[in-house]
Amino acid sequence: MEVIGSRTFATTEEEHTVFTVRRTSEVTGVIASVDAGPAGPLPVSVTGHHDVTVNVGFSSQSGGFAEIDIAGSEGGTTTDRIVQMPSLPFRNRVYTLGARR
Repeated sequence: MEVIGSRTFATTEEEHTVFTVRRTSEVTGVIASVDAGPAGPLPVSVTGHHDVTVNVGFSSQSGGFAEIDIAGSEGGTTTDRIVQMPSLPFRNRVYTLGARR
């Protein structure tokens, strides 16, 4: 896995990419869906090229966050921090896993 932009990653068709929760604060839950499919708890493992949406629910009015680790089976890791916007009870991020150039 190669980071090629903000929340955009280059992967091969055979590469496994795993999304896990590293650390949270003031969070009620973290779920993910692949290609707009049904949502479920992390960790989530996908193979090949997909869009993965991670949703975070917060238990307070401000100050919450979730750190998401993203690791590829062929190497490459990164951590993304999803920070709560004041007064919003949830926030999501879409991660794109695409073809290597």
